[in-house]
Amino acid sequence: MAFLSASIIGCGSGSKEGATAEVVSSSASDTLYLDEAQRVNAGIVVTDIQRELVNTEVNLLGRVVSSPEGEVSISSAVGGLVKRINVKPGDRVRKGDVLCEIENLQVVDWQEGYLIAESEGEVLKSDFDRQREMYAAKASSLKSYQMAEAAYKGNQARKAGLVQRLMAVGITIDQVRAGIQRRVTIKAPSNGSVVSVNVHIGMSVADNAGVMTLALDGAGIWVLTGYEGQTSMVKVGMDVGLSPAEGGATRSVPGKVVALSPIIEADRSWKIYCKPNNATSVNPNAEGMIVANVKIGQAVQGKLILNAVESLVLPDSAVFLRDGKNFCFVRITSSDPKKTAYVLTPIVVTGRQENKVIIAQSPNGSIVVGGAYSLWMMWDASRNAEE
Repeated sequence: MAFLSASIIGCGSGSKEGATAEVVSSSASDTLYLDEAQRVNAGIVVTDIQRELVNTEVNLLGRVVSSPEGEVSISSAVGGLVKRINVKPGDRVRKGDVLCEIENLQVVDWQEGYLIAESEGEVLKSDFDRQREMYAAKASSLKSYQMAEAAYKGNQARKAGLVQRLMAVGITIDQVRAGIQRRVTIKAPSNGSVVSVNVHIGMSVADNAGVMTLALDGAGIWVLTGYEGQTSMVKVGMDVGLSPAEGGATRSVPGKVVALSPIIEADRSWKIYCKPNNATSVNPNAEGMIVANVKIGQAVQGKLILNAVESLVLPDSAVFLRDGKNFCFVRITSSDPKKTAYVLTPIVVTGRQENKVIIAQSPNGSIVVGGAYSLWMMWDASRNAEE
């Protein structure tokens, strides 16, 4: 039994002239009927499907989706009236983008209080310094000095408390000095995508209310699309190389298969859930930057090295592409004893070696492995003649 190493999915196609043959179309496939002279001239050779041990390498496409641990709830430190919403679910945001604005008059009081405290602080500091000098020169009582000290330090404590309150709602002291504002802006803490918006304009929200949810970039699940024939070969915990599908990425990130969908879709595909290794930490190297820069919804690809299994193998020259699907020619019993029937039969390709293709299921009949290209040309020429 041979041992192969298979790589990415692929197929062949043809475009040269061929001999004329009778084409009969059916609901299942297209059939060619060749007489003996045509068969010999085309060099037709058929064989049963071969089974070989294959260590398959497959490249699968997919997308990054949000995961529960990669989502953050955006809250407002203070309640108030929602005055503006700048995003909707699905929008991309960058760190620092204003998501919404909330009006709160208490914030006005904090800013006013800070400006008053700042102004009074200058006077209280001057009085404190004067009382300290006079007390040192025994020109003032200890009580007067202590009262001036308490007044100044109390003023500084009020200022510090107001600064912390204002910082908690995203208002800087420079903004306060430039002019009192009545709206609190809620900003994105990181790059990501908006998952949900939980408020609407005119809505009154309480302190610490969750206003929306973000899915952060670099913290999503990489969902690859596999095919039915690969279900027995892919296992949870298997290594996978992950990279963006666009932009000509030349480097992949090592990851793991973390879950497998139990459902086979109508198109015979299924989902493979992957995560980059150490995905929760953004490393300051090339691999870490790949993970950090991947966005929710971005197209990605994954390379899996599947364990050696006994697989159905065809020569690459026996497989053709038609309308985006893979086909081969299969010899079937002919209703005409003077002719041999060959059916263009759909197949599911799950992997490929340099000159061999791995398929998911054996067609019902012997496969044309010699002269398949000639059959393809006969079929193509007959179709063109019909049109």
